[in-house]
Amino acid sequence: MAISLTMSIRSRRPELRAASGWTRRGFVSAGLSLPLLAACSSDQHSDETALMDMLGQSYDSYTHGAAITRDQASAVPFASIGVSVGDSPQVLLALATQLRNARLWTSSAHIALETRSGRITRTAGLPHNMSQSVFSGSDPLQEGFGEQRAPYEYLIDLPDRNVYQARVSYEMESRQATEIRILGARLTVIRARERGSCSELGWQFSNEYWSDAKNGFVWRSRQAIHPDLDDVEIVVLRRPA
Repeated sequence: MAISLTMSIRSRRPELRAASGWTRRGFVSAGLSLPLLAACSSDQHSDETALMDMLGQSYDSYTHGAAITRDQASAVPFASIGVSVGDSPQVLLALATQLRNARLWTSSAHIALETRSGRITRTAGLPHNMSQSVFSGSDPLQEGFGEQRAPYEYLIDLPDRNVYQARVSYEMESRQATEIRILGARLTVIRARERGSCSELGWQFSNEYWSDAKNGFVWRSRQAIHPDLDDVEIVVLRRPA
């Protein structure tokens, strides 16, 4: 299946960006055996094929625009998100599987993200990936970030750095009520900012989440998943049922 998609992803390290050559061909060849997609059962194979065919046919609409429009999002009859890395164009990913609060989002460009309560927990098909993460205790995102709370931790795996179970510490930095617009719709949200650090990697960063003021659903986020990759921004275009 031919896929008409070119996504420019900017790394913080120019030598890595030049070496990776992430054109359309690069995305397709790198994602032929995505570990995340292995989580889908064989019983779903025909549904997944139909999903990939549909996404491949609709990607021509997203090649040249910086952001996905309402009409483009409406053309995809599945729960979907718009994803961008750094200043790259926005790319549409559709919901492939869902189990409780864990969701697997994928595309015909062989990019896949797993999220839990809005937090990215695994990726595949990007220039630099987080192959696994395990939260210590309960993630405050599951509670809508609630009130200010004690620091919390994740263990993450970064295969291209040969780093496994690196400890990442987080602390809530600020929360404030605000409004955002997604595809023309105005949403009242809580904007939460958390500060993260990993001493093993000498890495410090911050994440932001815009969650529904009533039920805590994360509509938008900007998250750091790897020290060599710009922040990943997610916007929910069509909410899962």
